[in-house]
Amino acid sequence: MTYTNSQKNLISALIGTKITPRTKSASLRQSLMLVNEHLYSGELTVSDLILLNSALELLVPDAPEDENKEEYRELIEALMVTRGILREKEEADDAAEG
Repeated sequence: MTYTNSQKNLISALIGTKITPRTKSASLRQSLMLVNEHLYSGELTVSDLILLNSALELLVPDAPEDENKEEYRELIEALMVTRGILREKEEADDAAEG
């Protein structure tokens, strides 16, 4: 499972405009920016995906479905892909360990 370019662009925009500005912790902001870099380099780690999943989950209540259905749908799709990639990476890590 991989992100489409549209999903990458959406996630990057959300990190830059909605997620990072709300973050009070400098280290968390730095981690989010690193996630953004990894998103485009294809080097997302399990830690990156866990952070990204949490951040996207926090945005879902801010994106009411009836206000802008397309944006809401794209956010939910990006969240589902994030969960899918995370699951794949965790399963691969478990297989490598066991």
